[in-house]
Amino acid sequence: MRHPVQQSVPAGVEDAVGLDVPREAGADLGAALQAAEARYHHLLHAMDQGVLVQDAQGLIVSVNPAACRILGLSESEVLSLRRDAAPGWHLVDENGVELGFDDLPGMRALHTGRTVESAVFGMYLPHLHLYRWLSSSSVPQFRPGEPRPFQVISTFSDVTALKRRADLFEMTQKLADIGGWEADDLRNTLFWTRQVYRIHDLEPGSTINETRALDFYAAEPRERLRSALHDARAGVRGFELELPMVTALGRHRWVRIVGRPLLRRDRVYGVTGTLQDITDRKVAEEQLRRQASSDRVTGLPNRENLMGALDQAISAAGSSGSRPALLFLDLDRFHLINATAGHAVGDRLLIGAADRLCRCLAGSRSLIARFSGDEFTVLLRDAGNAGALQALADSIVSAFRKPFVHEGEEFTLTVSIGVAVCPDDGETAQQLVNHSHAAMAEAKRRGRNTWQRFTPELSVALADRTRLERSLRRALDNRELHLVYQPVFALADGRISGAEALLRWHSRTLGEIMPTQFITHAENSGEIVRIGAWVIAQACRQWRAWRSAGVAPPHIAVNVSFRQLLSGSLLESVRVALEEYQLPADTLELELTERALVEDAADTLEIFAALRKMGVRLLIDDFGEGYSSLNYLRRLPLDGVKISHAFVQGIPDDDADSAICEAIVRLAESLGLTVTAEGVETEKQREFFARRHATHVQGYLLASPMDDRAMQDFLSVTSTRH
Repeated sequence: MRHPVQQSVPAGVEDAVGLDVPREAGADLGAALQAAEARYHHLLHAMDQGVLVQDAQGLIVSVNPAACRILGLSESEVLSLRRDAAPGWHLVDENGVELGFDDLPGMRALHTGRTVESAVFGMYLPHLHLYRWLSSSSVPQFRPGEPRPFQVISTFSDVTALKRRADLFEMTQKLADIGGWEADDLRNTLFWTRQVYRIHDLEPGSTINETRALDFYAAEPRERLRSALHDARAGVRGFELELPMVTALGRHRWVRIVGRPLLRRDRVYGVTGTLQDITDRKVAEEQLRRQASSDRVTGLPNRENLMGALDQAISAAGSSGSRPALLFLDLDRFHLINATAGHAVGDRLLIGAADRLCRCLAGSRSLIARFSGDEFTVLLRDAGNAGALQALADSIVSAFRKPFVHEGEEFTLTVSIGVAVCPDDGETAQQLVNHSHAAMAEAKRRGRNTWQRFTPELSVALADRTRLERSLRRALDNRELHLVYQPVFALADGRISGAEALLRWHSRTLGEIMPTQFITHAENSGEIVRIGAWVIAQACRQWRAWRSAGVAPPHIAVNVSFRQLLSGSLLESVRVALEEYQLPADTLELELTERALVEDAADTLEIFAALRKMGVRLLIDDFGEGYSSLNYLRRLPLDGVKISHAFVQGIPDDDADSAICEAIVRLAESLGLTVTAEGVETEKQREFFARRHATHVQGYLLASPMDDRAMQDFLSVTSTRH
């Protein structure tokens, strides 16, 4: 291998000495030079850095083994390289900008006569099919008295792995919007990475110091950051803060700043850490927070928001002497509008109701929330005197007497309001909600379109209801529930055409509880879903027992609550019961009130279609008492209707009831539906329906509800008669 000393030493020595020397002295000098050259030769071979020597024209005249290894070429191949003899070679700077041969560090040192230090460039090596990144320093060499270098010595290292890691780190920083920073107190400098500059909307390399950095924050977050930096410098602890800031371009951002002390020989000399742009996450969190605390339809605060605000108002009342009040509002007969006009119109009216409430309470210290469905609440942070509270409640009731107009059509939405005041009517948020709701229910009982203040008497009723609901939750597990059965008769021949399973409750602590007392509570609490599934299973089990005894009626009917439909578990309850007790699907009849049909029309249609596909029979119970009966007769796959006993009781003396019942029979007949008259208690009532060709009757005239054993005996006796 050729070395720079082979080219430069003889001429350099002559130029350096410039004198005739004695032969003996010349021999000593030559020996010294040879020894130096040998040591230099050995050093070049031992170095892990590449060394490359170029002459004044840029031709390579010497190269060491490390350089050959890095370039992937032999010594002769490297020495033969020329700018026009390197096809496929490609040069770029550290930012990926293409370079020419004259841009390389060695050529720049030759052209400028100045040392080029630590220049990073990429070189595509076609024979290896890869890029290598090199860090190179080039030093020009001069002969005495000459202004131009006669050669340049370049050293270079392979920094490909470091470059790859640095690029990956920078890319990761960009993707994560995170950068690094360091405050060096010894040098009184603040260093930011490019990403930190970008987050602050500053050009990388712009002058920055700690004072200017803190100015990007408002007073309160600035003080928090300043305090955290102070503690870190004191060696107390590191920190992690999420702070709002305003960039150099006036853009609002959130950043997460992490810092820790810089230590040297156990002494803190600064603080270092990372800074991350978390604006997107903060915006998303705020959106989720607003969504979680506001109602989707009206935009008002929701129940959770209301409960939190109510807790705060009660806590503040102790020190301020204020008297928070809660008004619980329910829109009267809103279900009717949902059923007749559709949910889209219902939502528009809810928005209108919210807007009307807001206008009624404009200027007051209040929070209006949509509690659920058609229920709203108004939190007054200070109720004032009784007269002011009454005037406010009266004004809301009066405001809702004016019809709502939607697409040219008028809708009447009156409101019933219950009022509870802290601390007179409750000292906790939940007590005020319960008591205002109880007062609202009393306002509805008194005829709706009015308001009612909570009273001690209502408190007693609420306590009774709470005790009943608590016992009801344990009733099924305590085996306090049982079924009785009432036969249904065919009017054509008097045979038993079915039996209706009726739920009964004998409480260990409260005694016998009538269905009218506990069914509503079971629905409101949701307990009816679990109880309803049990009723379906028990009725199917009992029919199978009668079948084994040879006396099973053609059908067994079970009442289904609207809560069971909404829960989504009805289909599974029916499927499991039919499979377990091997019941033909058309043996089971499900009776649903019209309330179940208006709660969610879309889901109701799907569930009814699935039940019909299974083969289960579907009937509307208490037909005529609910909403939009004709609409559901037209849309749903029904098998029959049961006329409410409320109409049957007036037959035949009440002309209106008689006309309604006759119309129902004719309507059902025209639609191919069966008609069952419930609550038939007199022979005249039975004859009325027989003459009008109703299909079935049920009532105390023919048979009262009975337990399973009595029903089996009754079925046995009745079957022998026919």
